[in-house]
Amino acid sequence: MEYKYQNKPKVVSCDGLDSDLMHEALYSFEDDIETYYNIRKMEPGSQISIQYGYSNFVYLGARGEADYAGITTEHSREVFRVLKSDTDLYIQENGTIQLDYNHPFVQCLISKIQNQEIKSTMQSLIGVGSMSSDIIASPIRINSRDAVPDKYFAMYLALDTYYKFLDQEPREPVKTESNHQDHDH
Repeated sequence: MEYKYQNKPKVVSCDGLDSDLMHEALYSFEDDIETYYNIRKMEPGSQISIQYGYSNFVYLGARGEADYAGITTEHSREVFRVLKSDTDLYIQENGTIQLDYNHPFVQCLISKIQNQEIKSTMQSLIGVGSMSSDIIASPIRINSRDAVPDKYFAMYLALDTYYKFLDQEPREPVKTESNHQDHDH
């Protein structure tokens, strides 16, 4: 696989996996969501454009309901193929791919998340064996803006709300009265 983002700053430091691959995974994810959701034609790479991408993606992506076919570039699909084949980040569970929350790399990410409420909620859910992107969806939607300055949170989002859904059947969004009200833009 050819790396496209190695000239960007290294912003996540956790042992246990190929740091160049993980660096590529983060920036490819960010580039995909920023490009897809930049409907207002903001300056690419600007903080507001990246924030807008996160806010819009996380709303549906937190539950695996985003338009992954439309968002994902071939480069990100290749990154996922390498993540799936060359790392042990993902496990098969009930016929679907799940992020291994007990993997040392994931544990490191979560321990370095700056938002203490998100971090402690994740750690508690992992501790009792109940962590999933579905369960944590509402808190991460509410705090999606944190992903721009906190790249540990951003990397968690990339792994658990983006890459793990790339080879699964798309989910239909859950319809509720309050859809699209529990996050920030």
